[in-house]
Amino acid sequence: MAPSILVTTFTVAAVAVLLVYGVRSIVAAVRESSPLMVVTERLVRTGRLEPLKVDWDPSWTLSSLEDAPWQKSAKVASIDPRKGVMVVNLWASWCEPCRTELPSLIKLARAVPSAHFVLIGYDEEWTSPEATFRELFGTVPRGVLIARDPLGKAGGDQDGSTFWRRLGATGIPETFFIRDGVVVGKTVGAIDWAHPDVADFLAELTRT
Repeated sequence: MAPSILVTTFTVAAVAVLLVYGVRSIVAAVRESSPLMVVTERLVRTGRLEPLKVDWDPSWTLSSLEDAPWQKSAKVASIDPRKGVMVVNLWASWCEPCRTELPSLIKLARAVPSAHFVLIGYDEEWTSPEATFRELFGTVPRGVLIARDPLGKAGGDQDGSTFWRRLGATGIPETFFIRDGVVVGKTVGAIDWAHPDVADFLAELTRT
């Protein structure tokens, strides 16, 4: 093969390699600077979010939960965690931080109907949760699904509690974010759900 042909062939191959590498670098840079990544990093830096990457196990069946007696049509078991976004908040009526964050949590849930918000309570009965909702909202809140974990007691023995033991909860309130079958993050303790970063995170989570 003539030297000029060899040089031309080498040049073309080198340009092709550079183009492929350049395209990959651009794609990686775009991914790293995506709106979801940016707002996630802000929440992590401020301690509002703990990033996770845990696949939703099919054995974590939502049918193990007890629906609120006033939910006649909407049922928690009807949600498929493998599709879309689900926000699972663990709470109890006797937990003061839980009560503190409920108003902003419910307001955000109503503002983002594309996500499934599920409140899983750790009261031993339904009278206290209903009284709490009526005290805070004048009625039971709409826009969220309310359930009770009949097998768990927050702060006590959690053996048998699907959501406490398998999701790795450490206390209440605690909230898990699930997207398309993957637990992508959680918050520990009460947060202000009206904070712009929190609202932006959920908006990007449902958009991506």
